[in-house]
Amino acid sequence: VRQKLQQAHGGILYINEAYQFGKGAYGQEALDTLLQVLAEPDPGAVVVMAGYGEPMLALVRRNPKLQEQFEHTLRFPEWTADRCVDLFVQLARSDGLAVGDLALGALRHSFEELRRRPGWSNARDAHEAYHTKVLDARSRRLAQLAARAGSDYDIAYDDVGHGMAAFLACRPQGPTSDAANTVSRRLASAMALCSEWKRQSAQEP
Repeated sequence: VRQKLQQAHGGILYINEAYQFGKGAYGQEALDTLLQVLAEPDPGAVVVMAGYGEPMLALVRRNPKLQEQFEHTLRFPEWTADRCVDLFVQLARSDGLAVGDLALGALRHSFEELRRRPGWSNARDAHEAYHTKVLDARSRRLAQLAARAGSDYDIAYDDVGHGMAAFLACRPQGPTSDAANTVSRRLASAMALCSEWKRQSAQEP
């Protein structure tokens, strides 16, 4: 800790995910050292501790002396589902992919539910939804359709449905589990209807 403060001397020491302080074998010792240095007449650097709201509040509750050393708190609003959808669409466009209206609706519902669950990470979750969950689902779909002509290479409704269902499944459900189950059931029902419509359309002459 002292070494990092020396490296930041005359500038700013930015500590991201600062709520990790106090955890692990040497976590509390590191935090105590930081507080000792900040209590000195000239710490030598401006220290910014950043992190998600609730974990940061828990850190302060465990270590009341933090309030004495950090006089200013900046709070940034949580991202809305619409803002996450906008970022998702921007990421898709940068890869030359389009997102249809049905897929956009499924995305919006999924992000609304994801926001209610513990671990919500704003833009980070939007990035993970796109790069990891939905693109993986799209890759699996395209692999199954590789032999068919005219495959849909854009972000399809099924890609969002399967990808976001996997995302929700790996997040613990809080007190809103009933709402979560309702969203999951609606997505599953809508996907089933969409798949049946596609099957019937393919059979028509």
